[in-house]
Amino acid sequence: MQVIDTFSPKFLLLNQLLQKIDLYDFEYVIVSDDDIQLPAGFVDRYLAMVSRYNLAVAQPARTHDSYIDHWFVEQLDGIDARRTRFVEIGPLFSLHRSAFDYFLPFDEASPMGWGNDFVWPVLAEKHGLRMGIVDAVPVAHDFRKPVAYYDHGTSAKHMNKYLAERPHLSKKDAFFILESYVG
Repeated sequence: MQVIDTFSPKFLLLNQLLQKIDLYDFEYVIVSDDDIQLPAGFVDRYLAMVSRYNLAVAQPARTHDSYIDHWFVEQLDGIDARRTRFVEIGPLFSLHRSAFDYFLPFDEASPMGWGNDFVWPVLAEKHGLRMGIVDAVPVAHDFRKPVAYYDHGTSAKHMNKYLAERPHLSKKDAFFILESYVG
């Protein structure tokens, strides 16, 4: 077990942790922030949907009462999941083994990961990987307001530089449902 008791940007920390394991011992990597509530049986139910709809990069939708940065990730009632061109970097996302070679290690040019969610669709489409949001198993992101414990301005500056140097989608092109799925 490793304890980190000083601030470390999220994606730098993730790379440090992931380099200590053989990723290919696992079918999925699930990355979760510490400020969400998971519904009962979350992992089994979520991964069942991710697997059923062959989503290499995925996230659960957010409950209606969550803090929501991008309206697109709010739960759509009545559907199981949707194939999208957008998966947010938090508060929880998963990568299937088929995405490891293309997404890992995480690009550290944006240490908090801001902007990855607009670059990831380009990578996914280039490598024939499907992305999506699981609506049937949403998470509540309501413990504390996002960006409360780090500098928004610095992260935004890193993101803008990161996006300027990489192929990425605009919000208009990213916030797009390709398919929706019902039981």
